[in-house]
Amino acid sequence: MAGLAKTYYDAKLLPDAIVFRQFVQGFNKEHALCHFTDAGDDKEAADNKVKAEMALFYDNVHCKHIMLAASGDNSYAGFLRQYTLTDQVSSRVVLIESIPFANQLDVLAIKFEKTHLQGLFRDHKIEKKALLFHEERPGPLGDTPPATYASTVKQPNGWQEKQAPVLPKSPLIDGGQVEAGRRIYQNNKGQRVDQPIKADKATTYRLKPLKLCNRHFLTKCYHNPCGHNHEGKLTSVEIDALRFIARLSPCQTLYCEDPDCVSGHRCMQGANCDKGSRCWFGDEMHRVDTKITGFITV
Repeated sequence: MAGLAKTYYDAKLLPDAIVFRQFVQGFNKEHALCHFTDAGDDKEAADNKVKAEMALFYDNVHCKHIMLAASGDNSYAGFLRQYTLTDQVSSRVVLIESIPFANQLDVLAIKFEKTHLQGLFRDHKIEKKALLFHEERPGPLGDTPPATYASTVKQPNGWQEKQAPVLPKSPLIDGGQVEAGRRIYQNNKGQRVDQPIKADKATTYRLKPLKLCNRHFLTKCYHNPCGHNHEGKLTSVEIDALRFIARLSPCQTLYCEDPDCVSGHRCMQGANCDKGSRCWFGDEMHRVDTKITGFITV
């Protein structure tokens, strides 16, 4: 669901990805039997879930109609072919045509009932533009005029005053409040790429059993009451150590766009992790491409 929300946002169909989540919540609340399923971030997870649901209900004698809206996806052709083995047109499976049927589906479509639901589904594909990452580099320096006696004596103590270079602003953390305009770096799949953290090992071991509230010290805690420790102030070294500790807990999605998220979006051991099923991070979080190809600003 996070990936779909990102697609809508990148295509400028939504002002914010959170709008899609709000729509899903409203859709699910409208009727007790309405449900919008989040299939997760695994490759083809949504396709696998749709195919499994269809196979289950097709064999259910109480199920009268199955409507499938996947007209632009050729990957369903092989799956649907099993329902076209007779000469009769399948009346139980209805294909919804929004965008024109993909080539292989178009051949099979004659074996199914078809319908159009005008205004409910898009009639053309979303044009998704890749967001490229550009490093900010200082422009070329202009020619500096040679120093003269007249220009030199204008400066106090007889030396030329130099302007301090303007550095890009970084997020500042002060009492849990974080500045806006922060970047979330992503790889070519749109997955979040965590930036490296240098943490002092001794400090990390010392803080870990204290059960400090990650949100309170790193961003802002919204729990009242909170079951974790909010007491005291941390030094910059301790902040880095706590940020490292927070990364040991996995986020719910690889496509996280929450600027205040302090959880990890990949296992730090990656493919070298030897914990197996004991690792808190899912399989997909052990294979994250850490090459940054883009970013979003939130």
